[in-house]
Amino acid sequence: MAHPVSAFSPQVAGWKGLAEHDLERRLTALGLHVDRLERTIICCKCKYSLKPSGETVSKHLWEKHQMPADSRRGLVSFVKSLGYPDPNKLGLRPDGSQPHPHLALQPGAACRQCAFRSTSVDLVRRHLAKVHGLKGTRQAWLRDSVRDQLLLQSWSQNGQRGYWIVEASEEEPSTRITLEGARSPRRHERVMKLHEHKRLHITAQDQVHSTTDVGSDELALVGGWMRRTSWATTFAGTDRLLLMTLAERPAIQGQRLALGRYGETEMFSSSDDESRLEVVTHVVDRFFDRCEDTAKHTDHSIRCRLRSQIPGRPFKAPFELAGRASTTIKYHGYWKRLLYFIFRLYRLSQTAQVKDLGFG
Repeated sequence: MAHPVSAFSPQVAGWKGLAEHDLERRLTALGLHVDRLERTIICCKCKYSLKPSGETVSKHLWEKHQMPADSRRGLVSFVKSLGYPDPNKLGLRPDGSQPHPHLALQPGAACRQCAFRSTSVDLVRRHLAKVHGLKGTRQAWLRDSVRDQLLLQSWSQNGQRGYWIVEASEEEPSTRITLEGARSPRRHERVMKLHEHKRLHITAQDQVHSTTDVGSDELALVGGWMRRTSWATTFAGTDRLLLMTLAERPAIQGQRLALGRYGETEMFSSSDDESRLEVVTHVVDRFFDRCEDTAKHTDHSIRCRLRSQIPGRPFKAPFELAGRASTTIKYHGYWKRLLYFIFRLYRLSQTAQVKDLGFG
């Protein structure tokens, strides 16, 4: 899906000739805000100032927000032409300022004896102990030494340059928390993301366990055939239900076949591919019919040599076809399923639905 800025950015080679409203449109589409009063460039999604290097801004948009190259065309020269200073060299806004609409608003505290501010309770405690020699086990001493329930903003991502105190509005009651309950918002966000990731991982593991379990790898519980085929190693962690679906018979003519999910990808075999597999089915039958006819009309001595494993020495009995029709049908079916599997796997890799199903 193309980014909205790409609809008009390729038509203008540079940014200098743009009217003010077109310039604002382009910056807004990129998620940028140019604060001409403070002389800084702010990422509206990340809510902090970017270093005024054209390459840095363009790299940030690509790595953090996957902005396509067409959308960023001409941005490097435009940023350089502004000549803005590094955000770490910008002066802090005065305490009591109105919140900057494009910067992150964070709960925090300030030392009553100096200009130290932080969004971290641990940093406040360490500052009081190290700089002012204040230590204690009760929260009362902390409240007497610290101004809490503050809202802080900073130009930089982690507040390296420092924070200023903004005027709290009644519309922001949820962000005005006490110092005792305050925690770093970035740390809280990180913990919540880890919890969500773990929950999704557990759910996914529960869903695929029955199809990926290849049994015990203890030597006493593994038979000779399992060791020779290295089954547990080859198919460890692989969704065997998906592999079985790839080997299913072709769908009814004119219909596509749902193969299942691989990660977040819903996979299908198109109706055209299924029609091709139907043709493959008939070709395989014709192929084996001719092979069987050839075997039936081949001389007895030649069939003895075909069965021999020693060069120049015929076997005592000739090669024979399967006696039961059910055995022949089952043998043909194995070959067909192998061809279905290979064809569908190849088509999936060609259509970029999946590159690796996780087995050797």
